[in-house]
Amino acid sequence: MKKRIPFKNYRYHLVPVKTDQLSIFNKDITVEELKEKKNQLFSEILLANKSIRGINTAQLPIEIDYAKDGIFIMKLAVERKTTLYKDFKPLDYNNQPFIYIAINNDSGIQKILIEDNQSAFKRSSTVKNILQHAYSSLLAKFDLTIHIEPVVDQGSFWDFVDKNQKKIEKLEFEIVKPNLANISKSLTEPLKQLIDITNSHKTSISLKAPENGVLENINKKNNQLNNLVNYSNEGGGDSIKMKLKGISKKVSTSTMIKETYIDSAEFESTNQLKLIETWTKIFE
Repeated sequence: MKKRIPFKNYRYHLVPVKTDQLSIFNKDITVEELKEKKNQLFSEILLANKSIRGINTAQLPIEIDYAKDGIFIMKLAVERKTTLYKDFKPLDYNNQPFIYIAINNDSGIQKILIEDNQSAFKRSSTVKNILQHAYSSLLAKFDLTIHIEPVVDQGSFWDFVDKNQKKIEKLEFEIVKPNLANISKSLTEPLKQLIDITNSHKTSISLKAPENGVLENINKKNNQLNNLVNYSNEGGGDSIKMKLKGISKKVSTSTMIKETYIDSAEFESTNQLKLIETWTKIFE
């Protein structure tokens, strides 16, 4: 039976840990050379590992269903116990539900789609944290790390901002070191230079209104702000946090992650050409 499978969108960044001389496989390599090889090295790690370890978790089985032209379709499983009843008595069974993960390792895209399947993992952010922890550990031998950030639904974000124009007291951004040319163009050159010179992997920017006041010009016409929002929402940073007047809890764009739906018939197709066409279109 055909059904629509929901996926949450994330962007990942493969960033050198250091900015000075590096060594891989006992050979000296420059940072620029490492940047050229980073996606190839990540592909090798994806192909080589049949299980991964997240934060405070056991080894989780991971299996590749498809790997071609930089696109990987994987399954990640988790151990669960399921209780069924027979003759009014509970029977415990070991269960291993799994989710699909799709990765586009093209150096200009670097996207991860994580299936939203609560029978396996309650939140896609949990899977994101597992992948980030596991692959950061594996990439460390290459002096690389990975940052995985949510891609936010731009419409939902600006709709929320428009409805709360006169209530926003504070905006907080935490952006990742620029790694993708197609989204880093949103950042100003002085900011990019500062981040690069200091080797800051996460840079926090906070806009705070005066006492009893609210922030002004929080809209798309404010080019400097709009560029920062675009970079963050396209997966260039952690969720944007907003403090509203009269509300103690901050609002976060982590609840506005972009969703993609895939028909199960297309997703499970054995037609290789159809698979390539489907996934190429989804990652555009």
